[in-house]
Amino acid sequence: MVVAFVGLLDIQRMFSYFESANGRFSNRYGFVGLDAIADGHTDFVVSDGMNEAGLTLSLHTMRTAEYEDAEPGRTTLLINDVIPWALGQFSSVAEVAAGLENVSVVPFQGATQEDFVHWAIADAAGNSAVLEYVAGKRVLHRNDVRVMTNDPDFTWHLKNLNMYVGLSPQKPSGNAAITVNTEIGEVPQIWSLGFNLLGLPGDTSPASRFVRLFYLRQYAQLAEPATSVEDAIVLATGLLNTVFIPRGTVAPLNGFTDPLSYELTQFGLLKIPSQRKLLVRGYRNMGWREVDLSKLRWDQRRSIPVEDGTLGIQDVTGQLVAEPGELI
Repeated sequence: MVVAFVGLLDIQRMFSYFESANGRFSNRYGFVGLDAIADGHTDFVVSDGMNEAGLTLSLHTMRTAEYEDAEPGRTTLLINDVIPWALGQFSSVAEVAAGLENVSVVPFQGATQEDFVHWAIADAAGNSAVLEYVAGKRVLHRNDVRVMTNDPDFTWHLKNLNMYVGLSPQKPSGNAAITVNTEIGEVPQIWSLGFNLLGLPGDTSPASRFVRLFYLRQYAQLAEPATSVEDAIVLATGLLNTVFIPRGTVAPLNGFTDPLSYELTQFGLLKIPSQRKLLVRGYRNMGWREVDLSKLRWDQRRSIPVEDGTLGIQDVTGQLVAEPGELI
């Protein structure tokens, strides 16, 4: 799904209900959802979120998805409704899996391949999964690599990681046996840093982002494992920065060149399910803002914009200016 506009972080009330294509579900859990407008549409959809039990879901484009047919006796669920349905009903990956046994997930009327998606799911116990629909069948993968991006399907992404086994967390040394002494010294030789990552894809395609996030995270954890939530936030922020897309750098598939047709990283989310905390940042203001779900009231519905209208820059000049008579 190409998201044209990210709007609001929205509190979805615990005691309200979710209306599906052919049924109504009373919400068991309150959740905070990220409301967005998909390209070519006018209605907000929940594209990401976390509920008060720590369950999280996010959608990612999968243009090759083939969804189910509606079946008598099963609830019909539109693809845009999977996230609010799951966040309102369930507390874990296992509960979502069980709930999906009783529903048929189908495209909404007028949906095209640009609207087709798959979902990343995680919970407070550390379980992680990917939900996809392939050849009209539901597939729920256990996400052992803990990475997810857009197209193509998850199995393809896993196999593609094998194409980069030449990367290394250590200094390259495999060519020592063929070194030749020349007028400029020994060749080949390492003359700078970073050659252990030579071949790591740097483009912004989903496939390359998947590879980059996996290898960089694995190497970082190998060298210096995160031992606290603060460490994990620092690492996750750094990883997200490696896949940030500035507007105007990715040629749109529709061939248009107006500013709104270009893809960009419109928002960033860090979710800490075990602490029921969600961190959000926008495209312009890259500073994290925290939402603690344990402190929210679920008897009301409120929302805040993802972008706060600032760049998040703090003026610290005063900290470098001595007060009259102060020794520095």
